[in-house]
Amino acid sequence: ENFFNILMLFPAGFLLPLVFARKMKLYQGLLFGMVFSSGIELLQLFLCRGLFEFDDIIHNSLGCMLGSLLGNRMLRLVHGK
Repeated sequence: ENFFNILMLFPAGFLLPLVFARKMKLYQGLLFGMVFSSGIELLQLFLCRGLFEFDDIIHNSLGCMLGSLLGNRMLRLVHGK
């Protein structure tokens, strides 16, 4: 379950450097993941759909940060920087 939570926001983190066309710092990927995941978890809480869990926020944020790390590498390969 934790592995799938990490994978959930990995694509969003991967796309961050490509969308902004600049290298993202790791804390920026983590912060984006925390905000986005917190929004998802709060919607689950208020709409009574699923479970609100803090560990999901942590794992989703970690996945977003790892995705942004890989996106930074791909950006460097594409732009040759």
